[in-house]
Amino acid sequence: MTHDDFEKTCMAFKYRQPPQAFVVELCDGRQILLADPRGLVFNPPAVGYLSPDDELVNFSCEQVRAFSRLVPETAS
Repeated sequence: MTHDDFEKTCMAFKYRQPPQAFVVELCDGRQILLADPRGLVFNPPAVGYLSPDDELVNFSCEQVRAFSRLVPETAS
């Protein structure tokens, strides 16, 4: 993923209204759930995420394979 695409995608998720959780899939197969994207902090060339549990996770464009929006479950 390019630096420009990485930054644009992170900004779009951070400022989406209403905020929606999303998943960052890393190249090593790990997935990071960002429950509240307002916790994203930009520190180029990386992004930090402060989770609701006060855990800090850092990732950079070189580590990211994809971003995925979580689809809310519907009641059946």
